[in-house]
Amino acid sequence: MHAQTRLRPKRRPKAVHQPRTSIEEEHVFVLTLGTAPSLHKPVNALREKHFPAHLNRTPAHLTMFHALPGSYLPSIITAIEKECQDLGPFELATGSLFRMRRGFGITVGPGQETARLLHEAFQKLWTDFLSEQDRKPWRPHWTIQNKVNDPAVVEGTMKDVEEGFRGAEGMAEGCVLWRYEEGGRWRLERMFEFGGAK
Repeated sequence: MHAQTRLRPKRRPKAVHQPRTSIEEEHVFVLTLGTAPSLHKPVNALREKHFPAHLNRTPAHLTMFHALPGSYLPSIITAIEKECQDLGPFELATGSLFRMRRGFGITVGPGQETARLLHEAFQKLWTDFLSEQDRKPWRPHWTIQNKVNDPAVVEGTMKDVEEGFRGAEGMAEGCVLWRYEEGGRWRLERMFEFGGAK
């Protein structure tokens, strides 16, 4: 680890982003919906082009849960395995653009209902320890641009994407579990395929 990194105080996440457990979690995990390259690549290309490069630490993603507690990891993995075994791959496509405070994103269009049902199944299983953020209704989307302070830049970029992006579609293939690391980066923990977990 870099010496300067060691000296930097560890930033505590906001209360709404912390799992509801009785301990301070050493590790938290992120669960995303895994998609086929035909869908992931064009959306990720937009993110790489329009997200501030020095702040872009992750590829484009559909985050289902932001802060799953490491202390519950064995039972979390068991639940993901079961739900993924019971669900086959399904079609998914981009929807419409929407404005965020300092950027914009793209909603999920076709396939959103199936994705929501999967999310709700996990939410019911994990309700006791989910963070305030993760207990809310899920609005699946890809964040294309964020952390841009100039509204004119956001509006201009969003207009360009609206005019030039023709949408993308592909299959939702499974769930992906990531370990959240200090500095905002994610480390791949495990992939789970629909119709049979890896």
